[in-house]
Amino acid sequence: MAMLSEFEKETRYYNLNTIVEDKKKVNVPLEQWNEIINNCYWKYISPAKREKLQRETIEWSDRNKPYGYTSNIGLDGYIMTYVDEHILNRAKKRRNWLN
Repeated sequence: MAMLSEFEKETRYYNLNTIVEDKKKVNVPLEQWNEIINNCYWKYISPAKREKLQRETIEWSDRNKPYGYTSNIGLDGYIMTYVDEHILNRAKKRRNWLN
């Protein structure tokens, strides 16, 4: 995967480059990782599986009424909602959405 190779090359020294104020434009690692995850989601997870995940999340949300925000920051740099956190926890438990 070209994206992973690029991610590795560009982000290996991100913190050091930031400290020494390197003038080279390097993408923020979390933003790049978020892009990789999104691309994998759309490329490798079938429409049927995505639809099932969406349906299950909506059902969970309707049952639990999780309105509001957590104290966590997502990969996109924004505060996560309770729904975001639920989806992330499901992904951690399942580890494989492809099946």
